[in-house]
Amino acid sequence: PDSKEAMPKVLDPFAGGGAIPLEAMRLGCEAHAIDLNPVAHLIELCTLVYPQKYGQPNSRPTPDYIKKLQAAHEGKDGDGLFSKKDGKGKASGAAEIDGMALTRLPLITEAEYQKNPLAADVKFWGHWVLEKARDEIGQFYPPDPDGSIPVAYLWARTVKCPNPACGATIPLIQQSWLCKKASRSVATRIVPDISAKRCRFEVAEGMSINFDPDSGTMQRGKVACPLCDQVADGEYLRHEAKSGRMGRQMMAVVSANTSGSGKCYRVATDNDEALHHEAEQELLQQTQQLGADIVPHEPITPARPSPNSRGLSAVSRYGLDTFGGLFNQRQLLALTTLGSNVRRVRGRLGNADEGYATGVMAFLGASFDWFADKSSAFTRWHNSGEKISGTFARQALPMLWDYAEVNPTSEGSGDFLSGLDWILRVIQHTSTVTTPCVVQRSSATGLADADSSIHAVVTDPPYYDAVPYSDLSDFFYVWLKRTLGDVYPDLFRTPLTPKTQELIAYYGSGERKIQKTPKWYEDGMGKAFSEIHRTLRDDGVCCVMFAHKTTTAWESAIAALVRS
Repeated sequence: PDSKEAMPKVLDPFAGGGAIPLEAMRLGCEAHAIDLNPVAHLIELCTLVYPQKYGQPNSRPTPDYIKKLQAAHEGKDGDGLFSKKDGKGKASGAAEIDGMALTRLPLITEAEYQKNPLAADVKFWGHWVLEKARDEIGQFYPPDPDGSIPVAYLWARTVKCPNPACGATIPLIQQSWLCKKASRSVATRIVPDISAKRCRFEVAEGMSINFDPDSGTMQRGKVACPLCDQVADGEYLRHEAKSGRMGRQMMAVVSANTSGSGKCYRVATDNDEALHHEAEQELLQQTQQLGADIVPHEPITPARPSPNSRGLSAVSRYGLDTFGGLFNQRQLLALTTLGSNVRRVRGRLGNADEGYATGVMAFLGASFDWFADKSSAFTRWHNSGEKISGTFARQALPMLWDYAEVNPTSEGSGDFLSGLDWILRVIQHTSTVTTPCVVQRSSATGLADADSSIHAVVTDPPYYDAVPYSDLSDFFYVWLKRTLGDVYPDLFRTPLTPKTQELIAYYGSGERKIQKTPKWYEDGMGKAFSEIHRTLRDDGVCCVMFAHKTTTAWESAIAALVRS
């Protein structure tokens, strides 16, 4: 509404990632954001608070490590704070930080630091985290003999053929395209090896593709053995997986071309698999030294949230009943190593005030979680874009038969620096707004705002039973708890995200500790809308976005709105 006040108050009581409050801030409003979920709350802090408070020019003194960094690079000009160029030097014997030559880190000049101190510190320490990890686990991701750097390792899950006369190891492959573009075609050929009772693979390109890469061994949840044509159904696959007999086989390796453009593809070798086994042994040593809790052991609920959403339940049907089970062993080694180094940053921020240091750590944690999404055993190789696709292609986690394992140190698609670059761009764009949002972690059913104090409520409330938000966010929560738990003890105090007060319909089959019927959802939304009505001014406006495919959901949402 038209307001005579300089900054109209705009509230989103279901703020999620903060998109609506951010737009309100861009328009010069006093934005208020509320969400109950701790993962959403952290995202809101990173989007709506920290860049506005700490990303402003000339807002803090240049730390000594930035001065030493510039000196180590011998007074060179930087490539720019938000440049993707690594800017690393080749000099040896330069100044060090924790035994690491500062020339291994990209140059950030004092002038660049003062343009956006928050972004500069996140960039500096993000690269430090990666370089420390490179020292610790880089040997498990060596370059190819021709110098090309592996970007991704492509795996297929495997089962034993149920035909007693065969008993071969079957790779579970949905399709075998590696690159599918108008200008280039590359695919993996599946070659049955009867003597070895398994399949081997060949890389075919262009006219040598004399098979159909769109047809793998998997069709409609069933697998056909390439050696004997025996078909095994989904029940057999689930039984083998739950019995611990579902294995994996590396098919191919994607590398960055040494010329600097495009990708090259090769068949996986015995040495590639041996490196993974060595990483597995290293992870075992780490868990023995540091404790098994470095790997997420929190359970994945096997119950489907509702008839209209599957959440994480699909993978539990295949014996994947903990969050650690969503990763292979080398992925877990990479994540535990990177996470350990993220935690170490807090003690190296020097005399930075607590609020600022917390902000830097939040963005490093967000970069880490971005990478975790690209580094599970449920990520895909995007064959038309030749890049890694993340774990969550939609708001559920379906079973995936073949997957891509990213190289965290490759400086290519899906690696740790890709996430860091994404986060730096968020800081760059959101820091153009200079007034932070008022962010609270609480329930929409009990707002702290005074009566008739809000000019507008614009919100996108939970879509009934369509999305089990907290179930899905647990994937990120279990890692944030391990990387940022000491920085945000109140935010990550529970084993998994709190679910009791979450306003969704949650009434799937199976034994669940929490059952949220349609009436429960309607009553809760009624309380939230009543609170919105209470806090709105007489001339205020309320705008609600809602989407669902069933009339039941719409009836509940509208009934709650009318009752308020």
